[in-house]
This record gives sequence, C-alpha cells and structure tokens, in this order.
Amino acid sequence: MKKLLFSASLLLVMLISATALQAQNVVTTGTSNPNSCDGYAWLSDSSSVNETTISWAGGGTILQQGGFYIDNLCPGTYTVTYTDGILGNVTYTFVIGTNPCGGFTVTYTTQDPSAPVICDGSITLVVSGGTAPYTYLWSTGETTASSNFLCPGWYDVYITDANGCVTSASMDLGQMDPSDSILVIDNNTYPDSLILDTLGNTWIEDCIIDFLAVDSAYVGGIANVSADTILLNWVVIDTNGLVVLDLLVPYVNPNGEAGVYQVSMTIFCPQKASGINTMVASDQVYFESMSLGLVEENQNLFTVTNPFNESIQLRFTERGDYTIELMDLNGKILTTLEADDSNELQINSSILKSGIYLLNVYGETGRSSKKILKL
Repeated sequence: MKKLLFSASLLLVMLISATALQAQNVVTTGTSNPNSCDGYAWLSDSSSVNETTISWAGGGTILQQGGFYIDNLCPGTYTVTYTDGILGNVTYTFVIGTNPCGGFTVTYTTQDPSAPVICDGSITLVVSGGTAPYTYLWSTGETTASSNFLCPGWYDVYITDANGCVTSASMDLGQMDPSDSILVIDNNTYPDSLILDTLGNTWIEDCIIDFLAVDSAYVGGIANVSADTILLNWVVIDTNGLVVLDLLVPYVNPNGEAGVYQVSMTIFCPQKASGINTMVASDQVYFESMSLGLVEENQNLFTVTNPFNESIQLRFTERGDYTIELMDLNGKILTTLEADDSNELQINSSILKSGIYLLNVYGETGRSSKKILKL
C-alpha cells in the first residue's frame, strides 16, 4: 500500500510539474489597441517540441499548422497544441489582450524666448491615448501640462497615465540653429513596466563622433558608487555594428527601490553649423539592488552565426549560465532566454522579419552585445 501511495504521489507531482511547465511555455504580446490585430505568441522553450506537431487555433479554427511563433492575432482566446518529448501531448490556452500603453503619445507646441537672455519661452503638451488622469514630470521639476517662463535650452518631460504607461518628449527652445537636425534614439526597453522615477538628462560635448553614422545607443551597465551617485555605462553603436563610444556617465542615485527608471543622455557639438549636431538617447534601466559593481562589456563572450535566417546559433566562449535578450533597433525586447550550464544555444527566428537586430548576452564575466542581420 505504501508503494502505491508513493507512486500516486509521484504521479501527482509529475502532473503538477507538467502543468506548470505548460503554463510557462507560451509568451504573448498584446495588441496596440482593441481594434488592431498585431498581437503575437511564441513558445519560450521549444528545445523538446516537435515543430511539425504544433497547431495554433482560435475561435474553433486552426490558424496555423507548424511554427514556434504566430502573429497577426486579434484580442481573444487561443489554444496551441503540440507534442513535447518530455511532457507528451500538450494543450495550452492563452489570451491575447490589448497593450494598455499602445497609442500613448504626446505632442507639443513651443514659444521660443524672445532673446537669448530673456526667459519668456513656453511649452504646452497635448496627450493622446493612455488613461487619464496623467501625471507630468519636467526636467525643471514642474508637474503641470505646460511650462512657462523658460530660458533658452533643452527640456525633457515624462508623462505617466493611470495604468503606469510612460511617454516622453524632449524639446529645444531658442538654442539650435534652424538648419540643424537632432538624432533621437528612444529605447522603450520595458514597455509594460511602471516607471518609478527619472534619473534626468546629462549633456556631453563631443565633436569627434559622426552623428550620421550612429545606429543605436543604450545603457549597457549600472554601478552604484556612492550614497548619492550611480554610473551608467552608455554604449553607442554605429551602422557597422561597432562600438564608437563607451561612456561612464554619473547620475543621481535613485531612492533605492527596486524597479524601472527613465534616463537620458544628450551628446552635442556646438561647432557644427549644419547637419546633425546633437544626439538625444533615452533608455529605461532596472535596479534589482544597490550593490556596488558594474556589468562590464565583454565582446568575447560569445560568437553567433551572422547573418542568420530561420534560427540564431550562439556559441559561448566558456560554459556557464547566461541570459540572452533579442532586441529590435527601437529598443523593444522581443524575447528573453536563460541558458543554464551551457556552451551553445539555438533561437528559433522564423517569425522575425528581415532586418537588423541587437543580441545582448549577460554572463558571469560581463555583458556582450552584437548586431545581427536577418536575411
């Protein structure tokens, strides 16, 4: 009898474990609004799944036979069935919802100061989408929908809606030559996360960088160096995938609460009379703790097949535990994977459109980023 009870308990544990694995194996992204059909879903762990057995269905109709990904989904309830080499036959029901942050934008009108030494400029914001009420946070510290009595200069504002969605804008008053252009890189790294606070904007003068050759910029590392200062490692990459700037930039230490914070950096060259002479990069950073130390760049962390087609093949320099992020050039994280005690990894990329992507790998010896091309 004890043997039978043990077997029954073991079977129950296996069924519970199988259910938990199934529940974790489908990852979804909601639609941008209730009337759009731009949602998608994919299997986060396809290592033991027979791709030919996968069937995606919705509304009682088979939508796609085969493939680890499915896109063009409207809001609603769907199912996926497949054969797993460990779990056997699996059926999982999932829901495609609406991204509450989709369509949340801000536009603005400005009035330049009447003279370089007179502070009579103004900015008025107009918010679209999102869910009222909205909260405003300017780089000046103001918390209203408009800002007045402004001197010539650069201003940032972050708007948060009732759901915690964040949109932002950066504006110049009476400072740039009308013939000049500004390169803006806005990384929406954590699109569905509540932004706890902004770390502000740092200005850096650099006339060596070729703004026309810049392709992307992002925060590649975080270090807490004192009670009131942190260092962010800004990485700037050119169109050839090479790191052209690797900067340690100080910011005011956040309040210590774990979560997502907004940060921006402006690189400018006042000597350039025309063309692009300014780059504004914003990113979102996540703090788990305020421990000391910086996650450093290690470009020898892995190799990858580049260009790629139906799959991305990674080989790590050393066997170990790694976190892998695949991002588009707008800073959107498309997928995050964990590789435990591994020396290689394969990522199914059949659903990705042709173009350039950014692959970030985090390991015990640092962080490595490489630009990869989908044919």
